[in-house]
Amino acid sequence: MKPKLHILLLEDDLADAELITHELEDDGFSFSLTRVQTEAEFCRQIDAGPPDLILSERGRPEFAGLNALDITRPLEQGLPFIFFRRSNNLGM
Repeated sequence: MKPKLHILLLEDDLADAELITHELEDDGFSFSLTRVQTEAEFCRQIDAGPPDLILSERGRPEFAGLNALDITRPLEQGLPFIFFRRSNNLGM
C-alpha cells in the first residue's frame, strides 16, 4: 500500500480545489488534503507540522504563492512546493 501523503493546498476557489482533489484521486494518490486560503491559515498549518507537499496557485491577489514559498524556505529544506496556474479550461 502506498503511504498517505499530507498535502497542504493554498487555493481560494473551492471549485479549483475540488478539481485538484479529483485529479489526484483519479491518478491513484493516497493523500489527505488541507485547503487554506489566507496567510494566517497557511502559517497555522505549517506551525502544526510540515506537510509532505505544498500545492499553491501562484498568482493569488491576497496571499501569493511566492509569499508562501518564502515562509516555508527557512523552515523545511527539501519540502516539495509546486505552483500551478489557474486554468480557464475544465481540465488541468
